[in-house]
Amino acid sequence: MSWVSTSWNAAGALDQIVVEFPDGDLIELLLSEIHDVEGARVEEHRMLDEPFEHPAVAALQLATALRGETAGAQPALLVEGARRLLHARWSAVVDQRMVVIAADGDPIPDDARSKTLAQQVLDTGRPIESEGFTVIPLPDRSAALMIGHGSVTLGSTERELLVLIAGLA
Repeated sequence: MSWVSTSWNAAGALDQIVVEFPDGDLIELLLSEIHDVEGARVEEHRMLDEPFEHPAVAALQLATALRGETAGAQPALLVEGARRLLHARWSAVVDQRMVVIAADGDPIPDDARSKTLAQQVLDTGRPIESEGFTVIPLPDRSAALMIGHGSVTLGSTERELLVLIAGLA
């Protein structure tokens, strides 16, 4: 069982830790111990649905796979790799008509808000993080990468990784 926590220390440094537990009984004890440390606090914590994979390793594996593939195969690699990298619920690449080119994980939302935000990203060329998902334009702005992360807020490193990975497609 993997558990990830994002914490701030007294100096304002962000620490993200991942702990492997044999079961969930020790999580409350760990949270209690962290709160007993002066100046430390847990901002967000969550259980991971899959075994933890170091983000740098996953990003390099994805970058290597994208570099070695044809343009036609890249969207499928991108959505699978981005979802795995962020432990997201779903990911998709959509084109300017909001047609899904590739998808991975849970079904993507088919609502006006997600379509409007994806179109806005394609029009402006700038990423948008909304409640529950993030949209990143691909380099030629003919398609966008959408990542469904639920209630988890992406950190700046995660957003930067997404932008860099999308830039390889």
